[in-house]
Amino acid sequence: MTRSKRKTPIISNTLSGLYGSEKDDKRIANRDFRRTNKMLLRDQQMTKDLEDIILLYRIREVSDVWSFNKDGKHYFADADEEMRK
Repeated sequence: MTRSKRKTPIISNTLSGLYGSEKDDKRIANRDFRRTNKMLLRDQQMTKDLEDIILLYRIREVSDVWSFNKDGKHYFADADEEMRK
């Protein structure tokens, strides 16, 4: 398959060629999310207050998708060379 081509003419806009996906950004965001919730649960267990309700953070409260490296997608105009993988 040396001459394989993309099926859809869509490519992502990135800051540079190194950041082709959001995988690293999502990995960092999930680490922060787990760390903050673990710290919250640990502090809650240390106080042992049964009256307090534990409200965990959501992923959107910890990370900001607007700060990720990827910046959307765009369509190719009509270029066969750019459609090559």
